Amino acid sequence: MGIVVIGVLVAAFTGVLVVGLLRGPWDDEPREKPSFGATETPSGPSTPSPASEPSSGPTEVPEPGSLETVDVSEVSVAPPVGLDQKGDFRTGVTLRITSIEAVNGVGRGPGEVSGPALRLTMEARNDSGDPVSLEGMVVDLRYGAPDTPGMPLTEPGAKPFEGELAPREQAAAVYVFAVPEESRRLVTVAASYTGSAPTLLFEGDALQAAR
Repeated sequence: MGIVVIGVLVAAFTGVLVVGLLRGPWDDEPREKPSFGATETPSGPSTPSPASEPSSGPTEVPEPGSLETVDVSEVSVAPPVGLDQKGDFRTGVTLRITSIEAVNGVGRGPGEVSGPALRLTMEARNDSGDPVSLEGMVVDLRYGAPDTPGMPLTEPGAKPFEGELAPREQAAAVYVFAVPEESRRLVTVAASYTGSAPTLLFEGDALQAAR
């Protein structure tokens, strides 16, 4: 009887030992499941990509140009005078038309067209105490009603004002404008040499003034 009990115990112990050896010490811990191509996302703080990093350059939109209102003095126009009268710029400088001639205009420059024209000889006088620049002198002619611009021509003999006019001196200039023969009953000549002086107007019948 005792031999039988001992045999049973030996057999039981031997089975437990074999089972323990087969399992191994790691079988008590859960095994990690195999992955099939999936990657695990790190749990730490993410690092921004270079594209998302703020630029080191300026990011502000440039300010638009100033919209402040600038006071601009309105250019005044003197009352018109006759073609044979003197105009006064009220700066010590006066201007008059010394002659008007009917000529055959010759187109030399771009856009100029030859044809009937009026040639005006003008004289400026400086009675102020300072030299006056005539480089900015602008002379314009209009004819008919409504006003039609007379095209400036180079020939014959056009020679605009230029240079500087000394005190108590006078200078002459010649302007040629294309004006049809049938449109010379009413002619207006405008002249200006500075924005600080009024524009002069000379009006009249060019047919009577022409000689």
